[in-house]
Amino acid sequence: YWQLIDGSPLNEVRFKLVQEALGFLNSFLEGNKFAVGSNMTLADLNLAVTIEILRISNVSVQQYPNIVRWFELVKRTAPKFEEVMQKYGKDHNEVVDFFLEATVFQRAEQAQPQNGKS
Repeated sequence: YWQLIDGSPLNEVRFKLVQEALGFLNSFLEGNKFAVGSNMTLADLNLAVTIEILRISNVSVQQYPNIVRWFELVKRTAPKFEEVMQKYGKDHNEVVDFFLEATVFQRAEQAQPQNGKS
């Protein structure tokens, strides 16, 4: 996520941890309608927001069929989920754009030679 904001290189260790967590969630959802049984709970909403943040950040979950199935169910079941996430996505993208601009500006300043200094 921070690579989007500050341009740092992909942290392979952290990315593998995200992939492991997604694999665990995918396995956990096998044969389950929702994360904790047959009814949607706050756990589902919390997890769904996390999946949406990953999606907004261009991390695909398509290789996890149980997550895809469950996420679509949560989106259909949760009142106003897509409406709220659409607004969140817009706000999120504005924040990312702000940080991108700020860090690009900061890096440009750091690259400039200081007067009288080498």
